[in-house]
Amino acid sequence: MKRWTIEKSGHSLVLYYKDFETAKEKNPEAISIKECTDYGYLEYVEKIISSATETLYNYKGRIVYKIPYNSAYVLVQLWYDIIDGKR
Repeated sequence: MKRWTIEKSGHSLVLYYKDFETAKEKNPEAISIKECTDYGYLEYVEKIISSATETLYNYKGRIVYKIPYNSAYVLVQLWYDIIDGKR
């Protein structure tokens, strides 16, 4: 799965599609479609994971991070593309 920057009339979106053809098919009104090369958001994912005080698992066995927030906790579950095999 790849990230694509899709320019439409007056705004741009970053969406996930398998390939360029799928992105173009799903967005026929797009002015331009380019592969997104900005992976700066991964820095924030690492901050989320590193601030977790506990790693839990939901009923399907997926990882959930327990993060302190004020006087409570926030539970965060991250998704990743199983096609890539990367987390």
